[in-house]
Amino acid sequence: MLFVGPFHAAAGTVKAFVAVDTYSDPSTSSLKKGQVAAGADLAVVGYRFSSSAVQSTDLDGNGLAGPDLVWWKLSDGRWAPDAQLDTTSIAGVPQGTALSTFPASESVRSYFVNVDQAVAQGPAGPTGPQGPAGKDGAPGPQGPAGPPGPAPKSATFPVTVTF
Repeated sequence: MLFVGPFHAAAGTVKAFVAVDTYSDPSTSSLKKGQVAAGADLAVVGYRFSSSAVQSTDLDGNGLAGPDLVWWKLSDGRWAPDAQLDTTSIAGVPQGTALSTFPASESVRSYFVNVDQAVAQGPAGPTGPQGPAGKDGAPGPQGPAGPPGPAPKSATFPVTVTF
């Protein structure tokens, strides 16, 4: 299960200081979407904390190693781990040991939509039947759409999260 904090908009350009694998979601277990060469500049739109930590050799610019929970969303929709990016060009983003724990202010939730988050009611019913033929023999107007379908089934699963 992947847990994340809210998305934080923080547009700018960051630099890959090593080759960076990019992913479809903020997790190393998600689909790998490509790789960016070391030294490449990347346009980013924001970041979020993720339970998929990537080991960093330099959290603070002074060689402090540790797990890095921040992932950056690139302008093309891919995700890249903060641990392999130099983000010091963007003011106000987490740096140093702040990267290794979810902040108390972050509301952590499952990244993937679960059954309870699905749409509250089903799709509209089928379109009504064709109306009767008019005086000139042409078909009548189409009937209105049917009523909404039933709500999807719901399930609740107990989850305990420890970081």
